[in-house]
Amino acid sequence: MNDLFDRALPSPIQAILRMRSSGQESVVVAGSGVSEALHVDTGLERRLLDVLTAPGSPVRLVVLSGSAGGGKSSAIDRLLSACADLFESYIEDATHAETPRADQVERLEAFFQPFRDGASAGPGKPRLIAMNTGLMLRFFRDLGRRTAPSTHGLGSLETILRKRMGLRLAATASLSPQLEESVLVVNLDHRPTTGGDASLFSQLLQAVAPSSPVSPFRLAGRCGTCTVRDWCVPRTNAELLGNGSVTRAVDELADRIARERGRPLPPRALRDLVAAFVVGGPGFDAAADPCDVVAAWRDRADSRSAFNHLVGNGPLVDPEGPGLAGTLARSDPSYAPSAKTHDIISSTGIDANADIGRLVASLGGPDRPAVLAAAQALPYVALEVPEGRSALARCLVRVAYLTGEIALPDEPDPLFATALDEYANGTAGDGAIAKLEDLIGSALARSFGYELGLQRYFRAHASKSGSIEVLVAADLGGTGPATLRVQPDPVQDANPVGARIAGYRPHAITVQLAGVHLQVDTPLFRVLDRAASGARPSADELERFYSLRRAVEALGREASRDHEQPLLLADTTSGVKHRLTHRRDFRGQPQISVQEVH
Repeated sequence: MNDLFDRALPSPIQAILRMRSSGQESVVVAGSGVSEALHVDTGLERRLLDVLTAPGSPVRLVVLSGSAGGGKSSAIDRLLSACADLFESYIEDATHAETPRADQVERLEAFFQPFRDGASAGPGKPRLIAMNTGLMLRFFRDLGRRTAPSTHGLGSLETILRKRMGLRLAATASLSPQLEESVLVVNLDHRPTTGGDASLFSQLLQAVAPSSPVSPFRLAGRCGTCTVRDWCVPRTNAELLGNGSVTRAVDELADRIARERGRPLPPRALRDLVAAFVVGGPGFDAAADPCDVVAAWRDRADSRSAFNHLVGNGPLVDPEGPGLAGTLARSDPSYAPSAKTHDIISSTGIDANADIGRLVASLGGPDRPAVLAAAQALPYVALEVPEGRSALARCLVRVAYLTGEIALPDEPDPLFATALDEYANGTAGDGAIAKLEDLIGSALARSFGYELGLQRYFRAHASKSGSIEVLVAADLGGTGPATLRVQPDPVQDANPVGARIAGYRPHAITVQLAGVHLQVDTPLFRVLDRAASGARPSADELERFYSLRRAVEALGREASRDHEQPLLLADTTSGVKHRLTHRRDFRGQPQISVQEVH
């Protein structure tokens, strides 16, 4: 197989494998080959430079934070390439150490000296550093050990960084307005990594396509010398992933996972997923030269292996697969009900030529010969009764979804999706946000108390006396302490400029209930939605749902401080309930009215 392609040129499949977390270039280091070549522009550097170059910009310290592999060092390299004279100094490798050594502590201390407590002004030009949250905390801890936390001289800077990174602040922390204006923190984990053409994931999918100027299949040069390209499913998968409809479909699947988790998907996990879609499954890892795997398929006429690695299978068929691939497979779009899905599944396996024609036509026709090679396996797959016909049918449904013939069901939680848009855009009023507040109140009352007409009652005490529960009415929409209110998003509130530069959009809505803050994300909203309709939480929802108990107990305590509020006495044995309300007689004397309610 020595003359099948030019072995002096690098394998593009090997470059794709190196994208993964286990790959040698999974942590992006400025200037590294594959990682740097596959950089995609999300506009972050441009927005940051716009802030720094604005007339009169007060920013003198830029801290890029985020998880490992998120591209902090690479972003610094691009900022320096675009505008090197803008920065006085920079450190792009501070975040590469788990714990700063003594010399690193000294280096960082010197770097931050212009921002010491009491300094009248920062440096003339901005300083730039990549520094994740963990290293920042360890640096200030180790610095404090050398002297004392209150005397290390960078107390105000530490407070600002902790605030911008969303960490707990000391109760006595005081900030200098001038220093606050001079420090800018941009958390790369807050980028919108999925959900739309401009997302990091969408652009990564398009970047690996052979037509992309940064694709390994183009840069490696080997493909131009290859004689087995007609069987190269990875190259065909990469080409398909760059197609607009396929890009949107795969991004939509990933974005639904992000919404389920209540946070953006990390860039490193998304690079894993891109690699999984391109190579289409295991089999390439052990090969010294992964292009030899494709050559072996051709030599054996192994259309079955080519079919198994095709974009309609690959990471979409193994729910036990690693990382996001396994999660994606558990959301297999071929199980989403639709008339089109039923038609494809019911007609598959009857006419092999028709099945081949459907697959080839959906994935680009004869212009993609690797699809033709994979399609030759369809008759054999269908004969593997009973699993074979089902596997083939579901592959055809997945292909139909990826190419835009089938759509996923509409957003299952339209109220929460609309409320989240209002929350992100700051347009909350009497719309979805108000409806969400009412739904939460109803859900909590039905689950932890009672809802009688327009009034909601909550336990005045965490424990009850015998079979009698004492509950107090609470006006969650009132002005007292026992209220339920949507709060500003903590990220945007603590770090508005950095959040805007990162392109941040919240995945959860912060709600304050009687002084307790709750993060309502998609899974919690669904539990609350069902509870508001009278359903009891299932076993797998109990832990999440009962985390609300602390807030409800606080609500009951706050409401019970208002002695004018109606009470409800509920006999949990007989089910009899009596409402006690305060009123005054015709002489103005206080009286208590007792009424049995149902």
